Amino acid sequence: IQTGPASAEHVVGSPYDVYVVPNEPNAANSIATNDGLYLGTASETAYVNIQLVDDYGNYVSNKGHKLSVGLLEPGATDYVYRRDDDARADVGGVADIQILDNLDGSFLVTYVPTKAGYQLASPADEYKPYAEEHDGETLLSLEHHAVGSLKAEWFGQLNLKGEKVRQDTAVDGALDFAWEGAPVAATLDSFTRNNDHGDTIAVAFPTMHWSVQMDGFVTLPYTEEYTFYVTTDAGSGAYLEIGGTVLVDDFATNALSKTSGAFSNTKGTRSYTLLLEKDFLFELKVKYNHMEGAAALKIELKSPSIARETLDHKYLYNVGDRIEAHTFTPQIYPNALNAAQSTIVSSNCVSTVSTIVTCVLTLEARDADGNLLRTGGSTVNAQAVHLDTHAVVHGYILDNSDGSYTAELDLTVGGKWSVRCTMGAIVPDPQFGFKLYDDTVALAHMSGSPFTLDVVTGPPAAATSYAHGAGTYVAEAGQPAHFMVEVRDIQDNAVSDSLIDAVNPPIYLLFARASTVVAAGGLAYDGSESDEFEVVSKAITHSHDSTFDVEYEVSMVGAMKIYMGVDQADALLSPYAVTVHPGPAHAAACRASLATSYMSGVANSLVIHSKDQFGNALDFGGAKFRFYVDGDSMGHAKGTAIDHGSGLYTLAFTPLEAGEHDIHVELVDSGHHYSRATGAGHGLQAQYFSENGFDGAAFLERVDATVDFTFGLGRIGNFATDKASVRWTGFLEAPFGAETFFELVTDEHARLYIDGDLVIDTRADTGIMGSYTLINTHLHHIQVEYDEYGGGGGGGPPPPWGPRPRPGAAPRPL
Repeated sequence: IQTGPASAEHVVGSPYDVYVVPNEPNAANSIATNDGLYLGTASETAYVNIQLVDDYGNYVSNKGHKLSVGLLEPGATDYVYRRDDDARADVGGVADIQILDNLDGSFLVTYVPTKAGYQLASPADEYKPYAEEHDGETLLSLEHHAVGSLKAEWFGQLNLKGEKVRQDTAVDGALDFAWEGAPVAATLDSFTRNNDHGDTIAVAFPTMHWSVQMDGFVTLPYTEEYTFYVTTDAGSGAYLEIGGTVLVDDFATNALSKTSGAFSNTKGTRSYTLLLEKDFLFELKVKYNHMEGAAALKIELKSPSIARETLDHKYLYNVGDRIEAHTFTPQIYPNALNAAQSTIVSSNCVSTVSTIVTCVLTLEARDADGNLLRTGGSTVNAQAVHLDTHAVVHGYILDNSDGSYTAELDLTVGGKWSVRCTMGAIVPDPQFGFKLYDDTVALAHMSGSPFTLDVVTGPPAAATSYAHGAGTYVAEAGQPAHFMVEVRDIQDNAVSDSLIDAVNPPIYLLFARASTVVAAGGLAYDGSESDEFEVVSKAITHSHDSTFDVEYEVSMVGAMKIYMGVDQADALLSPYAVTVHPGPAHAAACRASLATSYMSGVANSLVIHSKDQFGNALDFGGAKFRFYVDGDSMGHAKGTAIDHGSGLYTLAFTPLEAGEHDIHVELVDSGHHYSRATGAGHGLQAQYFSENGFDGAAFLERVDATVDFTFGLGRIGNFATDKASVRWTGFLEAPFGAETFFELVTDEHARLYIDGDLVIDTRADTGIMGSYTLINTHLHHIQVEYDEYGGGGGGGPPPPWGPRPRPGAAPRPL
């Protein structure tokens, strides 16, 4: 240093080399850097570098400093703090925070967030679609702890009540205090308050009945058991808490008060032992209540490695001051999609849905920690499989571009379905907006998938309900006619019993003349219309499931229409055209045409006109009449009538005796009538052969009511044989005229022919469908052939059929 004339000379040793070290760290000047302050991904490690800086901007380079890090979970109000190299388990599932002291005034902080949270940098931020406001709360707090002191708060009353005289006063040195009634004036400022007149006045700190609280941290050099000693003046009380463990609590046992001139605390010095880890910051809380007289508080410690001494500045650290004087709000992004954590959050079909309602599922794509991805682009699939028919319905997926997806499934067939929701994986990358699909990851089930859904049928619908059976196209006067009504919902499902009133079924019938013209929908089917045709009786009874039996009887003959309504609307194929034939001959209604006189010895005749019970003239034969003439001793005036097959019968006789005679005509047998009106079928003629290909003579012939057999191993038709064949032949009467679908199921080889045309040719446990156009009321020749080559024989269920095929709908048995 030159301070004088240019000729001045240095004194001995000058110039001096002075090494200036940084001062104590100033948290507000210290620096935090790295991406972990601003950006992170759930379940992945984020990094923050800390450099401590003193008041003048110098980097602190010595060791021995303490740092704490707090992370705030989105939606929470309290920070989860970690200090030093604390690697304990997450608290509240927030993060795994670790602090590495580089021992040169710098630290490396790592944390692993598990909950995604966001704050926008600006309204134009490119991540706005999946940003989430954090209610102004910060996520990351970095704090430096000054060594050697605690924060103290002084109160003018006991139990930390009354005016707070001073806050953030540093208590330096050892925890060994002795005051003459009140703390020394140099330590505390006087405080002010308003008097009764509203004036602000200065108030001196009281000499008794005051309290103090000191907060900070304690760190110890060894991992071992420490014994802490707490000493107070007689009558005063103390509170000591270290690392969340309360060692002394006079505040809870008795909230010190003066009673009859005596004070409750006479314990003096008390000691407690606690196991603590070395170099870890444990929170320290000290409270003191002073009654009167000299005030004293002393806290000491002792361990196997440390002799009993006062807990002083070398063990104490103040509460934290925030690095850079503020907290940080990193954007924590979700990680990769995890199907097992993705959820089905809402649905109108959790357990049950109707066939007339679309099943709507809301699916949320989440990462392994359950964070919503908040972007679209995932591969999502929803499908349902019918547990009986194995029909598959694929859902329509709508990407809502916010991590959620809407899936719609139209399940139009009743029964139990297995609903399966699966998702693929995407790779999170903030730079590209999470839209990179990982083709190497297969679709996997979401949480809760698959689940079973019970699809119930809708209410009866006229548009799909229909009648079938002989009574829909033919009847006999005076004879019961029958047909069946299938009540179905709008999706063509058999309606559930719970939706049908079996006592008052939703079926309405109107019998009209063929000449009657009614516009579609012109009938109300509410009982306001009356039958035009002469109906003797009609009855509707519940048969089973959604099927009803209809029985009716009419007295007129000719062409008739049956209008059928279901739930007060025209049913499918209604009206049904019915031809009513006369009933069987009825003696009282039959009439004879005869002359008033005949000549004996001459062949004579009379004609009988057969009629049914309602007087309808028969147009067919089959009845048997016999006659005799009174008093004809030779017996030449008796016999049977000649049947002309047209409803007319001739009686030929030659009377032998002249005179007055009575001619007696009797109906012996009413004869054949139109049996098809009863709807009674017999089955198919079956021929069983002991060889394939129907070779040789049949070993069994019989009539089978239906083709529905599981013969078992090595048996066909109750006979021990393996290689065999069966042929069923007969006629099928079609109740409707339409393209009709048939299905044939077999374990071997089977064929279905109609009118000589091959409709189905199927093999080996497959159900094959084929169609054929039937003619209403027409008898179609039908033939079913079956070859058994070995193993368990079975023709499968009877060939199902129906006029309106639909995927997933079970055809009706034939």
